[in-house]
Amino acid sequence: MAPVEKRMFDSSIKPSPWYYALAALIIIAGTAMSFQLLMSGLGSITEGLTQVIVPGESSLDLPAAGEYTIFYESLSAAEGRIYSTGDDISGLEIRIINKTEGFLVPTYPPFSQMSYDLGGRSGQSVLAFQIDQPGEYLLSASYPPGSEGPDAVLAVGQVFFSNLLFEILSVLALIFGSLLAGGIIIILTFIKRRDASRRAAKEERLIRGGRN
Repeated sequence: MAPVEKRMFDSSIKPSPWYYALAALIIIAGTAMSFQLLMSGLGSITEGLTQVIVPGESSLDLPAAGEYTIFYESLSAAEGRIYSTGDDISGLEIRIINKTEGFLVPTYPPFSQMSYDLGGRSGQSVLAFQIDQPGEYLLSASYPPGSEGPDAVLAVGQVFFSNLLFEILSVLALIFGSLLAGGIIIILTFIKRRDASRRAAKEERLIRGGRN
C-alpha cells in the first residue's frame, strides 16, 4: 500500500492518542491540587496556635469555650530566635490559670496524640485542658526546684477533628476522583482506538483483495 493510503488509514483511528496525554494531565493536576489542599489544611493548624516561650509566664487570650491542646515544639522559631530542644524538657510543670477568677484549670493527657512538622516547626501534643468560658488565662511553666532545663516553645490552641477529617476526606476524594477520571479516559480511548484499528485493518484487507 502506498504511504499516502497508509496515512489515510492511520488518521481514521479515533479518538486521538492525545486523549492519553489528557488523562495523564488530569491525574497530575488532581494529585498536585490534593497536595496543595493538604498543605493548606495542615498549615491552618499551626496558624491557629499561640506560641509561648517557657519557662516563664505568658498570657493567653482564649476566644472560645472548649478544649485546648498544648503542643511542645521541639523545633521552632519564635520572637526572632530558633529553638531546637529535642526531648530535653522532661519535668517541666505547666499550669493554666484563669486570670479573672484566679483558679487553676485542670490539665490532662490529650485524648489522642497529634503531631505536625510544617514550616520549620515540629510539635507534638503533651497536654490538654477545658475551659467553660472565653477570656484571659495565664500559662505558667517551670522546672522543679533544684533542676534546670532549656528554654523551649509551647503552642496552645483548639484543634477540631471534624475540620481535619473533612480536609483528609477532601484530599482523598480529589486524588481518587482524578485517578478514576483519568483511568476511564485511558480505558475508553484504548478500546475505541483498538476497535477503530481493527476496522481499518479489515478495510485494508478488503481493498487489497479487490485489487487482486
